[in-house]
Amino acid sequence: QVLQQQQQQQGDVRANGVSEGVNGAVNGHRHHHDAGAASVGVNGATNGYNGGVAGGMLGVPSLGRDFDEHLLVHMGKQQQTARPNPYSGMLYKEKAELVPEGLRMTFVRVAEAANQATVEEEVERLGLDYLRSHPDWGSESFNRQWFLESRAVEFSCANYMDKVNQGTRRGAGSELPVVSRLLMSWYKPMVSAMEKLQDDLAATWVPDLRKEGTEFERVEFANVYGAVLVSLPANVLAIIAMHDVMAMVVQRPQRANFNQIAHKLGSSVQAEFEMQRIKTEGLQHRVQMSLLGKLTKAKDVRKILKVVQRGLGRTQWNEKLRVQVGAALVRVLLETATVRDEASGVSVQALSRKMMYKDQKSMGVVVASDPLLDTITRGHLDFSLLDPKLLPMLIRPLQWRSADEGNYLAPSSVGFVMRVHGCREQVTLCRDNKGMERVFDALDLIASTPWKINLRMLYWVQEAWKKDLAIADIPAHRDVDVPTPSDFGVESLDEILDADKRVEAWRSIAKAKRTNMNLHSLRCDMINKLHVAVEMGQHECFFLPHNLDFRGRTYPVPPHLNQMGSDVCRGLLTFAEGKPLGGRGLYNLRVHLANLFGANKITFDERDQWSQERNDQVMATASDPLSEESLKFWLEADDPWQALATCFEISDAILSGDPETYVCSLPVHQDGSCNGLQHYAALGLDVIGGEQVNLVPGEKPSDPYTTVMKRVIALVEQDCEDDDEDIRIPARLVKGKIDRKVVKQTVMTTVYGVTLIGAKDQIANRLHEKFGDTGDKTLTEEEVSVAALYLAKTTLKSVGDIFVGARDVMDYLREVASTVAGTGEAVKWTTPLGLQVIQPYKDEKRHEVKTVVQRVRLVSREGMPVKKQKQKTAFPPNFVHSLDSTHLLMTALEYCSRGKTFAGVHDSYWTHACDVDELAAELREQFVKLYTLPILENLEEELLREYPQLEGKLPPIPRKGDLDLNVVKSSPYFFS
Repeated sequence: QVLQQQQQQQGDVRANGVSEGVNGAVNGHRHHHDAGAASVGVNGATNGYNGGVAGGMLGVPSLGRDFDEHLLVHMGKQQQTARPNPYSGMLYKEKAELVPEGLRMTFVRVAEAANQATVEEEVERLGLDYLRSHPDWGSESFNRQWFLESRAVEFSCANYMDKVNQGTRRGAGSELPVVSRLLMSWYKPMVSAMEKLQDDLAATWVPDLRKEGTEFERVEFANVYGAVLVSLPANVLAIIAMHDVMAMVVQRPQRANFNQIAHKLGSSVQAEFEMQRIKTEGLQHRVQMSLLGKLTKAKDVRKILKVVQRGLGRTQWNEKLRVQVGAALVRVLLETATVRDEASGVSVQALSRKMMYKDQKSMGVVVASDPLLDTITRGHLDFSLLDPKLLPMLIRPLQWRSADEGNYLAPSSVGFVMRVHGCREQVTLCRDNKGMERVFDALDLIASTPWKINLRMLYWVQEAWKKDLAIADIPAHRDVDVPTPSDFGVESLDEILDADKRVEAWRSIAKAKRTNMNLHSLRCDMINKLHVAVEMGQHECFFLPHNLDFRGRTYPVPPHLNQMGSDVCRGLLTFAEGKPLGGRGLYNLRVHLANLFGANKITFDERDQWSQERNDQVMATASDPLSEESLKFWLEADDPWQALATCFEISDAILSGDPETYVCSLPVHQDGSCNGLQHYAALGLDVIGGEQVNLVPGEKPSDPYTTVMKRVIALVEQDCEDDDEDIRIPARLVKGKIDRKVVKQTVMTTVYGVTLIGAKDQIANRLHEKFGDTGDKTLTEEEVSVAALYLAKTTLKSVGDIFVGARDVMDYLREVASTVAGTGEAVKWTTPLGLQVIQPYKDEKRHEVKTVVQRVRLVSREGMPVKKQKQKTAFPPNFVHSLDSTHLLMTALEYCSRGKTFAGVHDSYWTHACDVDELAAELREQFVKLYTLPILENLEEELLREYPQLEGKLPPIPRKGDLDLNVVKSSPYFFS
């Protein structure tokens, strides 16, 4: 009770402090001539919140006393049970008991806090002495970080075990991941054993059980179950046997009743037998097939048999036969299933049959062996730790010492330096590669950038959520209404006689349901973001550990809230360390604001002027963001929440009275200009392509999307007069309907290998928005499809005509990959920073077995040949991605070595407003340095060294143009 009172008091302190502070800030802004009032207000918000946090860490932090209530209620579906913030410790305490002792990953014994003695004990127990060298060792932040990681792991484990318990209770234990993995290892031996049994049985006389008049009771025992067993495929029987037996063994590992298992198995086989009979004898008209389909999907064997019996009449099956058939299958499984005994290192029998005696009665039971139970227990642990919901770190992440050591403190949290998606070759390359030091260094520097939550932005995001404004990525609290038949004037849609109207009714219902499913997903996602933001808002700073994808691109490890997230995520994040704006900072903030509104095709001075002309709206927005006039302004931005955060900073800088000394922590972005084409132009030293993507200096930024759009419009004008109606008709459909947005995505993804079908879908989405069902409805569904295909072809042709150098390099890379894949090898290369990359695309051996109890898909890549077409089409974009990631890592290495703050999102580089010019110079310097290297020549040399059989078979390197890359250093709009 005392603890609860303390938590309530702490929450009130926090809430009151923030409420008073924000009110002060708002009042100050409303009277913006009084800069002091605004400044006091802003400081009051921060101080009030920080003061509340300082009062205690145990309560759920609140920005506004009623916010957590709203956070609890709206968990997606309105009828769904509310869940508290998983990071607050409340839900963790509820579920902690679900973790069995054998699975306990408790690095910290006490859930509420971590003290130094406990951490030292755990570090010593786990042999992690290297953690003592961390600069924050022994600090409260280090101990808190240890606790948060431990709780995340235990929470993941508890969630998994909760699902295990639920699945076990409903008899779905065989579907648990660890059990499914076991069954896959038994599958082939079981099929072989079943086939052998069927061969043995087929050697004797077997009656046709489907023939009318065959009496089971007159047939010998072996031939009865034999007749059933040879009538079904061996793989089907194997799946039924493994899943039914293990479902019951998981429930009762030491005393699964043999007779009950045999009966359950026999019933499943009977259901499968009858379903096969219906199909082979054409009896579908005698049973309710739609109902059978639903029951099969639900795996309800008992009801399947009832429906079959109702449709086909009396069955020849009886209880005795069911048990006999089931017992035969159990026997095969007991003789076949093995498991590795870790103690002895040999395979032993996984299951056995024993006799138990109770009340002077004997009972046969199936018993799981100790090695089997150990395997399941260890497997549960493995699976439970696959997806811990790790938070950002409160201390600087550990430096990467190897591919398996870095970032988080606890070994179970670290993961791997690369997201390899099951590619074992890539894992081996990373572990064996001794030349990744610079890649590790760059990752460490990026992960060392300190962040914090923008508390004022968090307040307004929460306000928008609480008021159900459904603006700028904030999903609506309520589902849309799903039409019912009565809305169409009928009791059932089948009563609508007009086929087109009936289809339209079905579509409207399906669309509403699909919208609600999306809303549910968006709500859950938003709540996850807010949960993390509220938790991290307690701390002065935090860090985002990073790893790589297989091309070398960097990604933050913590989910939900990071700089690569949505606009609302980016709006909530700011650098932990602020810097005075200096002479150019306010100018850069205004340019940044214009960029966020999409006004980025004009000069920097014009962008600055654009923002200054809207200064009154900026100030009004900062004083009351959710007023009607303010919303009209900042919701027009391409990135509204980031625009709002920038409005706050510009307003505060002006109100401070001395913008040059105003301390600003907002990240300011510089983005590449169609960055993929920039890399292609640099590879081919393409002058014309370089001019289009701003490698060459210009008075104004060149816009490749507009260039392609104009080319497409010109071609459409010509095609409108073409004699071929297959060209003339779609051209006239889109005449006057083409703008920059229609072609932008296709131009952007051309360099990443977009196909004609992909381009058609992209353009169709844009046409739908403006001219289809969601637009002015001037184009029908069929016309949108026809027009999109035509425009996709025209756009791709236009890109090829304009960016000739890029097309040549792309064609060369495709041909190289095709040549390598033709030898049966995957394409492999090394980036200029020493990262070895291999394309993971291999054919998959797929095999599906459908039964009434389980549908099993078997997928294997082991020993399979490479996907030659995928290797070919994916290589150009993957190669360019590996180069854009190299550019970012090189920039981070040099820029951060000066003590500067850096963050990056692929082709978007972030720093403080006062340091924009310095980062701009450095990223240009590193780009020129990268492409001074003979990249294509190095690629050819490496491939010939790796695959000597390619000598004389690789295509010639394309002839390069005359572009002087040094001009990039003086090109103002290369990144802007």
